Amino acid sequence: MWPASSAGNQSNVGGSDLQMSQTATRNKEVFALFEAGWTAAGRTEPVEFPNMDFERPDSGGWARITIQDLDSSEMAIGGQWKRSECLVVVQIFVPEKSGDALKSAMADAVTSALERKNVSEEGQHHIVFRRSSTNDVGTQQGSAEYQVNVSIPFRFDRKTTTGG
Repeated sequence: MWPASSAGNQSNVGGSDLQMSQTATRNKEVFALFEAGWTAAGRTEPVEFPNMDFERPDSGGWARITIQDLDSSEMAIGGQWKRSECLVVVQIFVPEKSGDALKSAMADAVTSALERKNVSEEGQHHIVFRRSSTNDVGTQQGSAEYQVNVSIPFRFDRKTTTGG
């Protein structure tokens, strides 16, 4: 699962302390919310997170989560804020010809974890998830896995420093 402990608020690079980037903060919040919901739904299938070690299971289902940046704009409401439109995509993989139950249960867990949820750190950032959509991709040539994608758009508002 997501190694929250390795995504601390500061990193020591070249001897100087650097605050976690706003993108890293956003990813940490989204992945933590997803992981909590995935676990709460009783899902035990492994999940691949971006740029982390992962070994695909030999059998059963698994998932991959990614975040895509779509668009951003500046806002001046109660201070300087930047708004980004983003998309969480969770790719679900189950054995080919395994029926509907496992892929549906996994997709439902993704939806329950993120759909219409809100995450805030007062005065710093706010994440608002919208309605999810599910797309049955099917089996790709040469693969023994059936794929379903669950996509959930979200808005990420964050306070900017003076000058941008």
